Amino acid sequence: MFGKLIKYDFKSLLKVHVGMYLFMLVESFALLLSELLRKNYPNNVFSKMFGGLLIVMFIITAIVVFIVSNVMCILRYRKNVLKDEGYLTHTLPVESWQIHASKLVVSVLYSYITAVVVYLLASLAMLNIGWGADFYILINGELVLEGMTAFMPALMVCLIISPIAFYCQMFMCLCLGYRMSGNKDVMSFVVYIVMNVVTQILSFGLIMIASIAQFGGSIFSPEVLEMEMTEAPVLYMNIVMGGAIVMSILIAAVCYLLSVGTLKKKLSLE
Repeated sequence: MFGKLIKYDFKSLLKVHVGMYLFMLVESFALLLSELLRKNYPNNVFSKMFGGLLIVMFIITAIVVFIVSNVMCILRYRKNVLKDEGYLTHTLPVESWQIHASKLVVSVLYSYITAVVVYLLASLAMLNIGWGADFYILINGELVLEGMTAFMPALMVCLIISPIAFYCQMFMCLCLGYRMSGNKDVMSFVVYIVMNVVTQILSFGLIMIASIAQFGGSIFSPEVLEMEMTEAPVLYMNIVMGGAIVMSILIAAVCYLLSVGTLKKKLSLE
């Protein structure tokens, strides 16, 4: 039954995502045409007039696609679990964690699919599938020379787990907000603000810990600000990146447990 929930949720969001991907595909072909014309006919009017504009449009569209995908997944959770369809959803012969987990799996999956699609379409426009690996090797090589061998792998881990942490937080805010009296959406936003304040406080604490470990004092202290850097702050960056990964995992786990626990209790559905 859990697999059927995932399949149903995935199909419910498929048309919107396919439509956005097809639109980006058209832009990618236009970019490819512009690049081919530029290489073969350097003085052609099309590339000179529209080449830069097409690149900007592709980047803007990619950002919009990510935002729309996130919003659609969140609204899908809100409608299917907490609003009109919630009554029917909660009568299904499944556990609360399965309802929540299916939405989480599909949302995260669409984030990964969107990232892969954007990368492939950019590769098509450049006729270079390996540009991402080249960029990674270039940046990582510079960092390795500075002694920060773990920075780029840690950054990749952060990018992989960030959609999970994001949706865990958003779904928790909705679940808690819909348990409160008053306007449910407003209360969900209030919970989101509080969650962000707590996250920022934890992040600031992590920076302070890394600063004390690396420099022996606060990074904002006059002594540290005036310190002449002779080498990369390896320990500082390792603590910050490692701490960010651990903190994201812990926050995601706490948010997931709070969401499931809230769904098991009586919700004030709309």
